[in-house]
Amino acid sequence: MRSKQETSEPDALGGGPIDLLCLKGGFDVIRSRIPPDGTVIIVRTGRSRVQPVPAEVFTLEVECTWVFGHTRYAKGLVTASRLDLPKLELEPLGLHEWDPWDPEEEAWLFEEPDHPVYEEVRAAGARPRYEMEQILPEDAVELRWEEDPILEAVELANAGAIGDAEDLLGELLTADLRCLDAHAHLGNFEFRDPWPEALDRAARHYGAGVEIGRLTLGDDFQGLLPWGLIDNRPYLRCLHGHGLCLWRSGDLASAGEVFRRMLWLNPYDNQGARFELAAVEAGLSWDDAAAGEADA
Repeated sequence: MRSKQETSEPDALGGGPIDLLCLKGGFDVIRSRIPPDGTVIIVRTGRSRVQPVPAEVFTLEVECTWVFGHTRYAKGLVTASRLDLPKLELEPLGLHEWDPWDPEEEAWLFEEPDHPVYEEVRAAGARPRYEMEQILPEDAVELRWEEDPILEAVELANAGAIGDAEDLLGELLTADLRCLDAHAHLGNFEFRDPWPEALDRAARHYGAGVEIGRLTLGDDFQGLLPWGLIDNRPYLRCLHGHGLCLWRSGDLASAGEVFRRMLWLNPYDNQGARFELAAVEAGLSWDDAAAGEADA
């Protein structure tokens, strides 16, 4: 029989409140890592109202700790959660450079532009195109139906098995927090959920993906990330979801900045950012725009 060794002293994990990195969130159980040594620990949160999402650093008021088999556990109250990229110590995703993109070779894009931003995109001239590295740790999960774990998670969610879908995506993020598509689809699940705190959680999922991508792009990236280069799609999904959350929460100005950025990164606009940009610039709230679509 495996032994269980328990201690109630808070300093068993370093003394008083400690910061842990969330790898896989849950209602009352969080798989986490102790920075910087990387020890994995399962946290039972009980009555905690603060629920971190993967890639966030959270503060735990430790009540007790124990070891069962080879697994380390802690029980306590989560008091705060935040995104703290330096503590993650993540290696930036790679960027593969393709041939430059010349707007004059894509004249059809500008024949009937749906937004003035296209004039700016055309005036900027030729720019380099890139494809962002996509992390998909398939060996970290056991698949039942599909060969692609993201597709399987979507199929599970569509079948109503949201918990199973979230578990699968959580396993991918446990293996590598740079799996941007897992952040994006966890955000999608929350975005569609009607419970009051779901929008905030969706924004945090998308935001984690956007900020991890920023480690690669920096603040002055001027190239393109076209949707047609398929490994760019996870980052573009995170960015789009981030913009939608800003719009839905009432921050139209910030949402507009995101949608404008999307058109600079991907002028082909496979996600419809030009229509969303026009709506927020017209001062339409999320609810007003949704009501307009329903009446159309």
